[in-house]
Amino acid sequence: MTTSTACAFDKMASAAKQAGVKITVTSGFRTVARQEYFWNCYQTKACNNGNLAARPGTSKHGRDVVLDLNTDCGSQSGVHQWLKNNGHKYGFKHTVKSEPWYWEFGGVGVRRASFS
Repeated sequence: MTTSTACAFDKMASAAKQAGVKITVTSGFRTVARQEYFWNCYQTKACNNGNLAARPGTSKHGRDVVLDLNTDCGSQSGVHQWLKNNGHKYGFKHTVKSEPWYWEFGGVGVRRASFS
Protein backbone atom coordinates (compact mmCIF):
# COMPACT_ATOMS: atom_id res chain seq x y z
CA MET A 1 0.00 0.00 0.00
CA THR A 2 1.10 3.59 -0.39
CA THR A 3 2.95 5.26 2.45
CA SER A 4 0.03 7.66 2.95
CA THR A 5 -2.46 4.79 3.19
CA ALA A 6 -0.20 2.85 5.56
CA CYS A 7 0.40 5.81 7.85
CA ALA A 8 -3.28 6.71 7.96
CA PHE A 9 -4.21 3.09 8.70
CA ASP A 10 -1.61 2.93 11.49
CA LYS A 11 -3.05 6.07 13.13
CA MET A 12 -6.59 4.77 12.74
CA ALA A 13 -5.76 1.31 14.13
CA SER A 14 -3.98 2.89 17.10
CA ALA A 15 -7.00 5.08 17.88
CA ALA A 16 -9.32 2.10 17.57
CA LYS A 17 -7.09 0.08 19.89
CA GLN A 18 -7.36 2.86 22.49
CA ALA A 19 -11.13 2.43 22.21
CA GLY A 20 -10.85 -1.34 22.66
CA VAL A 21 -11.36 -2.21 18.97
CA LYS A 22 -8.80 -4.22 17.01
CA ILE A 23 -8.72 -3.40 13.30
CA THR A 24 -6.65 -5.59 11.00
CA VAL A 25 -6.07 -5.68 7.26
CA THR A 26 -7.40 -8.82 5.58
CA SER A 27 -6.46 -7.76 2.03
CA GLY A 28 -4.62 -4.83 0.51
CA PHE A 29 -2.63 -4.50 -2.69
CA ARG A 30 -3.54 -6.94 -5.46
CA THR A 31 -1.67 -7.75 -8.62
CA VAL A 32 -3.64 -7.95 -11.85
CA ALA A 33 -3.27 -11.75 -11.70
CA ARG A 34 -4.79 -11.86 -8.22
CA GLN A 35 -7.60 -9.57 -9.34
CA GLU A 36 -8.23 -11.96 -12.25
CA TYR A 37 -8.80 -14.71 -9.67
CA PHE A 38 -11.36 -12.59 -7.79
CA TRP A 39 -13.01 -11.50 -11.07
CA ASN A 40 -13.37 -15.15 -12.09
CA CYS A 41 -14.88 -15.96 -8.68
CA TYR A 42 -17.37 -13.14 -9.13
CA GLN A 43 -18.28 -14.22 -12.66
CA THR A 44 -18.64 -17.94 -11.87
CA LYS A 45 -19.78 -17.70 -8.22
CA ALA A 46 -17.51 -20.74 -7.72
CA CYS A 47 -15.13 -19.25 -5.11
CA ASN A 48 -14.69 -16.37 -2.65
CA ASN A 49 -18.45 -16.53 -2.00
CA GLY A 50 -18.94 -14.99 -5.44
CA ASN A 51 -18.22 -11.57 -3.92
CA LEU A 52 -18.33 -8.50 -6.14
CA ALA A 53 -14.99 -7.85 -7.85
CA ALA A 54 -13.73 -5.23 -10.24
CA ARG A 55 -12.46 -6.13 -13.69
CA PRO A 56 -8.73 -6.84 -13.69
CA GLY A 57 -6.83 -3.61 -14.23
CA THR A 58 -9.59 -1.43 -12.78
CA SER A 59 -9.51 -2.41 -9.09
CA LYS A 60 -8.53 0.24 -6.59
CA HIS A 61 -6.75 -2.56 -4.72
CA GLY A 62 -4.20 -2.35 -7.55
CA ARG A 63 -3.66 1.34 -6.82
CA ASP A 64 -2.85 0.73 -3.14
CA VAL A 65 -5.70 2.85 -1.77
CA VAL A 66 -8.19 0.19 -0.66
CA LEU A 67 -8.02 -2.04 2.38
CA ASP A 68 -10.30 -4.90 3.23
CA LEU A 69 -10.66 -4.84 7.01
CA ASN A 70 -11.84 -7.36 9.60
CA THR A 71 -15.48 -6.35 9.83
CA ASP A 72 -16.69 -9.97 10.06
CA CYS A 73 -18.82 -9.24 7.00
CA GLY A 74 -21.48 -7.69 9.19
CA SER A 75 -22.47 -4.10 9.60
CA GLN A 76 -23.21 -4.61 13.28
CA SER A 77 -19.73 -5.79 14.27
CA GLY A 78 -17.80 -3.59 16.68
CA VAL A 79 -15.09 -3.00 14.08
CA HIS A 80 -17.57 -1.91 11.42
CA GLN A 81 -19.42 0.38 13.80
CA TRP A 82 -16.16 1.99 14.92
CA LEU A 83 -15.12 2.49 11.29
CA LYS A 84 -18.49 4.00 10.39
CA ASN A 85 -18.15 6.49 13.23
CA ASN A 86 -14.44 7.24 12.93
CA GLY A 87 -12.88 6.04 9.66
CA HIS A 88 -13.45 9.36 7.91
CA LYS A 89 -11.32 11.11 10.55
CA TYR A 90 -8.35 9.16 9.17
CA GLY A 91 -9.26 9.51 5.50
CA PHE A 92 -11.07 6.20 5.03
CA LYS A 93 -14.56 5.84 3.64
CA HIS A 94 -16.83 2.91 2.99
CA THR A 95 -17.53 3.05 -0.74
CA VAL A 96 -19.06 -0.34 -1.60
CA LYS A 97 -22.32 -0.75 0.30
CA SER A 98 -22.50 -4.53 -0.18
CA GLU A 99 -18.96 -5.03 1.19
CA PRO A 100 -18.66 -3.84 4.80
CA TRP A 101 -14.97 -4.80 4.79
CA TYR A 102 -14.04 -2.49 1.84
CA TRP A 103 -12.54 0.83 2.98
CA GLU A 104 -10.99 3.30 0.59
CA PHE A 105 -8.33 5.81 1.56
CA GLY A 106 -8.95 9.20 0.00
CA GLY A 107 -6.96 11.42 2.32
CA VAL A 108 -7.65 12.98 5.67
CA GLY A 109 -10.86 14.97 5.85
CA VAL A 110 -12.92 12.95 3.38
CA ARG A 111 -16.61 12.65 4.18
CA ARG A 112 -18.34 9.45 5.14
CA ALA A 113 -20.28 7.75 2.38
CA SER A 114 -23.97 8.63 2.57
CA PHE A 115 -25.06 5.02 2.98
CA SER A 116 -22.71 4.23 5.89
